[in-house]
Amino acid sequence: MLYTPYEFGEDLRPLGEIEYEYLIMQLGKIGKSLFVEHFYSFKRRNRDLLDHCPPNNKYQIYRERIFVGYAICELGLDMHALYTIMNSPRARKEIRVTAKQIYDYELLMAKIIAENTR
Repeated sequence: MLYTPYEFGEDLRPLGEIEYEYLIMQLGKIGKSLFVEHFYSFKRRNRDLLDHCPPNNKYQIYRERIFVGYAICELGLDMHALYTIMNSPRARKEIRVTAKQIYDYELLMAKIIAENTR
């Protein structure tokens, strides 16, 4: 996929090619729906996720996916991930809609915090 720094919304910083490729690879590992469904747990690094492995998943694979979600957020790629998911035609519609709602809310909260810290 050809990368241009203008792929993301105007509110997001441009990513370098390596960061972009890393993000896409990690989203493929974790799964877009898992990332969106547990976004706030990843963002808060909630360890409870590790204790709730779905019965149809192998614990080690599930654990690795959870740590990918933590890494995306720790590297500051969480908003880029949401933006990518909400614009992904391969993601289910409800996942895209939820990603957009979270993205819009997080963007609004960041603007409010920025205004209140001036």
